[in-house]
Amino acid sequence: MPSSATLNDLTYLEVRKCKGLKYLITTPTARSLDKLVLKIKDCNSLEEIITGVENVDIAFTSLEILMLECLPSLVKFFSSKCFMKFPVLEEVTVSECPRMKIFSAGNTSTPILRKVRIAENDSELLWKGNLNDTIHIMFEDKVRLLQPLVYNVCVCVL
Repeated sequence: MPSSATLNDLTYLEVRKCKGLKYLITTPTARSLDKLVLKIKDCNSLEEIITGVENVDIAFTSLEILMLECLPSLVKFFSSKCFMKFPVLEEVTVSECPRMKIFSAGNTSTPILRKVRIAENDSELLWKGNLNDTIHIMFEDKVRLLQPLVYNVCVCVL
């Protein structure tokens, strides 16, 4: 991606079908994207959205909508232990992200957010007090639903 200095005025970023992408932006770039609407979909190799150094606070001061869909390798939005602020985030959609156990390794402030949509067109909403706990419960529920599909297989050799 271009340097963070050239992206200061970016307000909308939609990323789709990027097969080899491991991460989307670095920490310095994320710190400059405070006015962003972010939609990411169908990126099979994407493991995290932001990558970079720890102990750097990041504020998305105008981010209202965050959509993460069909990201089978996504583990976390950000794996570093920094404090992330989303003061006006109202809507989060997380759909088909089976490896995502928590949102971020650090603390996250989302004072307005009170729901996470499990699928884009689905009316199913979930909220467990904060974004990390909500994502974790979503992951645990998925694991619990898949457990009946696991069968013991015994191979007998005569």
